[in-house]
Amino acid sequence: MIMVRKHYAEDSLKSELIKAFDELFSNAEKEPVIICIGSDTHILDCYGPLVGTMLTEFNPHIPVVGTLHQPLNAKNLVAGMKQIKSLYPGHMELAIDAAVGDEDELGLIKLQRGALIPGKALAKNLPPIGHVSLTGIVRTRFDRSSHKNIYSGSLAPVYSMARVTSQAIAEWYTNQSLTDGQ
Repeated sequence: MIMVRKHYAEDSLKSELIKAFDELFSNAEKEPVIICIGSDTHILDCYGPLVGTMLTEFNPHIPVVGTLHQPLNAKNLVAGMKQIKSLYPGHMELAIDAAVGDEDELGLIKLQRGALIPGKALAKNLPPIGHVSLTGIVRTRFDRSSHKNIYSGSLAPVYSMARVTSQAIAEWYTNQSLTDGQ
């Protein structure tokens, strides 16, 4: 079930994400672990690691796996998930990744219940990740015969998407900390 589906430049996106995080995570016994999937070497695939890096800068106490310095990608995802399950047993997982979509979906951020399937756009066979998924549509679906490079594109929209996503998560965590402390 999609809970939020908005363009990253829409003013109400951050508040809608925070409200959805409340609905999804407020009754959880443990804080969610944020799993940021992607690559530090490809501009369009750096959405997840960029969110992870920004989150650790906003609040180093948020449990985040996957940053620009230590990305969680196709090469290390299975081993990384074993480590996450060991370090954060019983935690809900918010999986964040870049995605492809239709042309009218470019720039959309989608939050939904259920796992995401990383690497789907490149026909990678990776396991589903997360209890909740958050994707940023960074490129249109491509025709394999067109020879378009999936990794080329502008960093500016990816950065803006990561910024609003990380701000919403950090603000939700701050609100939770204040509420839990009362």
